[in-house]
Order: sequence, then structure tokens, then C-alpha cells
Amino acid sequence: MNTSRPPLNIRPAQPADAAFVAPLIQEAIGAVGHHLTATQSDEAAAPVIAEFFVQPGNRLSYANVLIAELGAQPVGLALTYLGEEADDLDAPLREHRRRQQLSPDITRETEGDELYLDTLATTAAARGRASAPPSSTPARSGLRRWACR
Repeated sequence: MNTSRPPLNIRPAQPADAAFVAPLIQEAIGAVGHHLTATQSDEAAAPVIAEFFVQPGNRLSYANVLIAELGAQPVGLALTYLGEEADDLDAPLREHRRRQQLSPDITRETEGDELYLDTLATTAAARGRASAPPSSTPARSGLRRWACR
């Protein structure tokens, strides 16, 4: 019996990943996603997250996301950004809330010079599979390149 699994690959997200990423982010962040998107349900929040995801310059942008893949199948994501960029990255979300005639207040979750891990999520199918962490050389290289950008 062959029990080998495809290798875990970590790659930068692309705008085309929006359909995979948006519902997974919303599932992970729940009420925070409702607040950021000015919506009341996960079903309403995910499309708004997808709209922000394809645009650079905001907290939810593809530019801040790494995708984990087993083989060619996306199975998870990490959304992260520098703390010193948080206010600028939240500005488009604050403006979105203003357009919805809501308070533009968004709680700042990070400070200064730290690399903030905002969201870490896997698909339901990938949970509990005991996949090893990204220990392969390509995965480690991908994480280092992204973290040092």
C-alpha cells in the first residue's frame, strides 16, 4: 500500500485564488469578517472579502497571503502583514464601512515592527490529516522569500 502524500508546497497567492481564499478566511475570522465587510452573514461576507482580495493595498489582499498546497490542491492559507502597515492596509476597509454608513472603526490588532499572523486556516478536508509542517526545501524557501520581502 502506497501511503505517500504529495509534497506540501507554499506559494504566494494570486488574484485568481479569490474563490478558494475568501470563504476560508471568512470561516476562520467569523464576526471580524462581518465587521470588516459590513455584512451580517458568512455568505454575504465572503464575496466582499473576494473583492478586496484581488486588490493590492489592503489587509485582505492576495499580496498578504500564502497558499499551502498538497500537490496541486490548495488546502490552507496564511494571511500576514507588517504591523507598521496595519493602518494603511485597513484604510480601504474603513472607507468601505463609511460607504455603508457605518462607523469606520477597525480595531488595530498589531503593533510596530512585528510580522502579524492575522489568519491561519485549512480546509475542512485537510484538517486532522497529520500532514507534516512545511519541511521540504521548496516550502521552506518559499516561506523565507515571502517573509523577507
